[in-house]
Amino acid sequence: MVSFQNVPSILRMHDYFEKLKLNLEKNKKVRLFVFLLVISLGVNAQTIINAERVGGTKDSSVYSLSLSYNGTRGNSTTDQVSVSPVVILKKKKNAVKFFASYQVLSSGENSILNNGFVHLRHNYKMKSFLKTILFYQLQFNEVLHLAKREVVGAGFRFDLIRKDSLSAALSIGAIHEYEVLSRDRLQLNEVSKTNYVRGSVVGSFKWVVNEYLQINDVLYYQPYLQNFSDYRILNDINLSVRINKYFSVLLISSVRFDSQPPSVIVGSDWNFRVGLSYKRAR
Repeated sequence: MVSFQNVPSILRMHDYFEKLKLNLEKNKKVRLFVFLLVISLGVNAQTIINAERVGGTKDSSVYSLSLSYNGTRGNSTTDQVSVSPVVILKKKKNAVKFFASYQVLSSGENSILNNGFVHLRHNYKMKSFLKTILFYQLQFNEVLHLAKREVVGAGFRFDLIRKDSLSAALSIGAIHEYEVLSRDRLQLNEVSKTNYVRGSVVGSFKWVVNEYLQINDVLYYQPYLQNFSDYRILNDINLSVRINKYFSVLLISSVRFDSQPPSVIVGSDWNFRVGLSYKRAR
């Protein structure tokens, strides 16, 4: 379990990561990975997955793996496991991204949190400001009573602002969404399976304040095209504070809203995560 209370000052944290960086550089195998230690301070109960958060440098390969385990024994018995791999391959006009996540949290024999997803995406650069988007996503989430959500989507991404310190983009497309909800807790007359075509509008913004601070904000809007009162929104903001060349502190806040959620859940969730990351691209 990661605890920031064990780090009494920013200076001691900086010294610690300088030493850790030297150790990692001695091991060439470790240098191929990005290690992310995350403390989750809210239940991750969003159906929209933020693919904009996963990126890489130009013409590069990035391999990422996030692993964590928290457990307690004594007055209570809890186990929490999180696994999140990422692979990004970029060459000339093509980019392929694969990322996934699995989280489970249990107390004794009771399951509190159990969700996961896989996401595969391809981008083709048509112009300097224009890219195509094609992706497939499969996920489940017990908190949302989501037994299965399968999504296939396509669209275009337009770069609106492209500067070293400031960038903004707009993506427009459509997704085919097949959802299966757990039948056991739904009302008798409530629909458990849906097969919808939704619109997809994504606005992304990045501001590099200085060499140590970066802010990213992404807003998703997904309306059901036959009934615009049925829509989903996700706003994901990411604050990255760089400690040195390889290490950063991450602060991530996500807000999800569903205008027509199942009767057994509320329509909105807030999620906050704090993490430490080591990242190096090949």
